[in-house]
Amino acid sequence: MSFDGGVEDGDFDMLTPSQMVAKVERTVAEVKPGYGFILGTTSSPNTRSKLDERHHANYRAYVETAMRLAAYD
Repeated sequence: MSFDGGVEDGDFDMLTPSQMVAKVERTVAEVKPGYGFILGTTSSPNTRSKLDERHHANYRAYVETAMRLAAYD
């Protein structure tokens, strides 16, 4: 069994990059133990034709934090 998701699509609109880092860290800490966790958004990524700097910064924070926490010990 696996769990997919953990970060709401709207978080990319509303959070600051530091809040996104905290959200990803909290989500991974809560759901990752025991294997089978796939970090993702709760729906498809934003479908806007143009993303603003907040979106770029939040996607960067999301991916960098996920990569830092990806390994299972």
